[in-house]
Amino acid sequence: MTTIEALCYREGRWEEAARWYVGGGEAGSEQAWRNLAGMYMVGKGLEKDEAMARYIVKTMLKKKKKER
Repeated sequence: MTTIEALCYREGRWEEAARWYVGGGEAGSEQAWRNLAGMYMVGKGLEKDEAMARYIVKTMLKKKKKER
């Protein structure tokens, strides 16, 4: 199955993909958080921000694992 965010990413619509990944992450998708962190890490569709990428990984993904 292809998600809208993956389709946007594949088509090079980085900013739109980032918005979808934020929404997916807020809805509980770990993969969306990972993808968003990766986009911040390399600066695709978002200003490169390694600190934000680390924050997402350390905070959002750990928070999600605690909820399990």
